Amino acid sequence: MKILWMFFCAILLCSPINTLAETNGTVYSGWKYDNSKWFYYGSDGVMRQGWVNDQGKWYFLDSSGAMKTGWLLYKERWYFLDRSGVMQTGWLLQNNQWHYLNHSGAMQTGWIYLNKWYYFNQKGSWIPNTLTDQFTTISDNNQLILVTTNGYNTNKAKIQTFEKIDKVRNGRFYRLINKNLCISRV
Repeated sequence: MKILWMFFCAILLCSPINTLAETNGTVYSGWKYDNSKWFYYGSDGVMRQGWVNDQGKWYFLDSSGAMKTGWLLYKERWYFLDRSGVMQTGWLLQNNQWHYLNHSGAMQTGWIYLNKWYYFNQKGSWIPNTLTDQFTTISDNNQLILVTTNGYNTNKAKIQTFEKIDKVRNGRFYRLINKNLCISRV
C-alpha cells in the first residue's frame, strides 16, 4: 500500500497540469493576473491553453497558459485579439489598413463578397480600388476575368483571372493569372 501511495504522489508531482487552489482548499476558477500576464482556470481549477470561450467571447492562451493579444497565427490562419484578449470579427482597422475577419475570426484574403465584392491581398489588407458594384461569373463556371488599365488611351493592361475554388468556405475567388500585357482590337 505504501508503494502504491508513493507511486500516486510521484504521478501528481510530475503531472503537467497546473491547478490553483485558494488558501481554504477550494479550487480557483476564472481569470488570474500573475507576473504581468493573464491566465484562465477552468471550473476544475486546471489552467487552460488554446481557445477558451468565456461568457461568449473567445480568447487564446499560449502553451504557458498566458493570454495572447494582437495578431495570432493559428493552424495557418491569422486572427486578431484586442488589448483585452478578445478575438475580433468583422471589419478591423489596424495600422491604417482595413482587414476583414470572418465569423470564426479568421482573416480573409482574395475576393470576398460582403454585399459587394472586395479584394484582400495575401497579407489580408483590403485593396480599395478593386471594389466593384457587381461581379458576375461567365456561364456560372465560377471564373472571373478582370482587365484594368490606366486610362482609355492605352493598350497596356493588367489581366487577372480568378476561379472560385472552395465553395464551402465563403465561396472565395483565388487569383490564377496576374500579367501585365498589351491589348489590341482584333
